[in-house]
Amino acid sequence: MRELALRSVIYRTGTRLASVGVITVIGLRQLLVAADIDPGPTVWAAAVGVAVIISGAIELAAVRRVRFALTPAGLQLEQGVIRRDARRIPLHRIQRVDIAQSLPLRLLDLATVRFRSAGGGGAEAELRHLRRADAVALAERFDTIAQETRPETAGTDEGERLFQLDRGGLLRAGVYGVDLRVLGGITAAVSTVGPGVAEQTTLGAALLRWITADLTVLPGVVVLVLVGAWGVGAIRRMVRFAGFTVERTAEGYRYSGGFGARYQGTIPAEKLQSVQLVDSPVSRRFGYAGLTAQTAGGVDGAGGSTTVVPLAPVGEVRAVAAALGVPSATRLRRPPLRARQRYRIRATALVAGLTVVVALVGGWLPVVVPWWAPLGLVAPGLWLAGLQWRHRGYHLDRARLTTRTGVLRRRTTVVPLEKVQTVRSRSTPLQRRRTLASVGVDTAGGAGATAIDIDARAVGALIDTLRGPFVRLDPLSLAQR
Repeated sequence: MRELALRSVIYRTGTRLASVGVITVIGLRQLLVAADIDPGPTVWAAAVGVAVIISGAIELAAVRRVRFALTPAGLQLEQGVIRRDARRIPLHRIQRVDIAQSLPLRLLDLATVRFRSAGGGGAEAELRHLRRADAVALAERFDTIAQETRPETAGTDEGERLFQLDRGGLLRAGVYGVDLRVLGGITAAVSTVGPGVAEQTTLGAALLRWITADLTVLPGVVVLVLVGAWGVGAIRRMVRFAGFTVERTAEGYRYSGGFGARYQGTIPAEKLQSVQLVDSPVSRRFGYAGLTAQTAGGVDGAGGSTTVVPLAPVGEVRAVAAALGVPSATRLRRPPLRARQRYRIRATALVAGLTVVVALVGGWLPVVVPWWAPLGLVAPGLWLAGLQWRHRGYHLDRARLTTRTGVLRRRTTVVPLEKVQTVRSRSTPLQRRRTLASVGVDTAGGAGATAIDIDARAVGALIDTLRGPFVRLDPLSLAQR
């Protein structure tokens, strides 16, 4: 049985104090200030020292109590100080071994090892923390044992590099990538913390007075916030995907990357359910796209989806998808023209509804808004409706289903028919009025694809083709006839 690295006590103690100790100190200080008690710096220093000693002793005991061993039978793990916990995880349940390093862990030459199963995004077991060399050796040992116990994985071109993100690609991945989560975080921070900062700080109060005194500067402030959010998102993506590579292994495909916080994981080939080509209007304009893979279960807690290509020319992305065994179709069939009419009617109805709302409640708004102002959105709405129709489509052959949808974030999903578990069709009253329907498939882990607004008269033939792999199965033995 092996043990964790003793130096991990330093990191575990620091994270415990940072998560619990800081909040405790802030709360205690507020109570002492309310009670008009000033302990003085000496008492505070002694309290911090005692907290460090106690936390360090707890973490040392926890680290010394962890024992683990990886054998052909599976993973044996024993842990716990007060309550001892012994686990045995069979090897066939473990789908991959992921290695993650934050910046503090890299400084200490430590790594976190996670054993993941196909049951979901969470880790089946986690070792916090091993030396980096021991973590890599443990992951390689798992690959070796799995290859010996699963002969069907032998014979692959192990070590072949499928993709590597160079410096130019890293810069484009940051510049072209639009991360709306950053803008959402800034909006949440401004709405929650902003009022308090404006009231309690001189700079915040001066900024608020400057904006409210002249509302003409408000558009400039909005543009500045958007540019700042784009810049933060670009830096975040470049830090995340620095040195990103994808290689073929005996078990599947190994990816690694990250600047400061390094990570490494494996996508099991037999658990790969579908791939998805993703692009935005900016990247689409210059001929670039990204590639993600959906698996049965989760990869790094990402809900079954992980990035394979952050950003690259579309031709290179298609080549990587073909190397994964899921090539995408280049030409897709668009929905009928009557579907475009449906989108235009829907956009016009939304604008009409907004106009009615403004006409009814416009008198209670703080700014005078003419009732006819929303009518200016008719032309942009019709234009977006045309784009929505243009960027939808599907292609079906005997091996795979390819679907495409989205304007601001266009997603082209490719699902091999052998991975399909369920086939579904749907038609709303408005779709039936125009002889339209939607057909979708689901795979393990929640992945799937949907062909939206296709000709309803072609649904029967489409479903028969999708059910082809099921028809060839013996329902008793589940073996192909």
